[in-house]
Amino acid sequence: MILDAGVFYLAERNPRRLAALLTELTDEDFATNEAVMAQVWRNPPRQVPITRLLASLGVEVLPLTDGRSIGVLLAQTETTDVVDASIALLARSWNQPVLTSDPNDLQALGAITITL
Repeated sequence: MILDAGVFYLAERNPRRLAALLTELTDEDFATNEAVMAQVWRNPPRQVPITRLLASLGVEVLPLTDGRSIGVLLAQTETTDVVDASIALLARSWNQPVLTSDPNDLQALGAITITL
């Protein structure tokens, strides 16, 4: 399953709620990308919940591999969010849904979503 920024924000705001949601997904492999990390990583000493989430789930943080494909997807969908497009492409390449707090934007980019 692919994690978008909303998952990490929820880890900081309401870790118990996120833990409850994730107990239903125990057999999943989790991944995100460096664009999401750039979006959420602002103050590491205070972001212990994000660090714990990454470690406890074994989240694979993948590099961005093809900015051109992201740009093409944005043009095709007439949208502008580079991070969302990168996550949508990652989800499509892994054939996995995106766990998100923002399903409409990701669905517009062709991703299958599971809403937080």
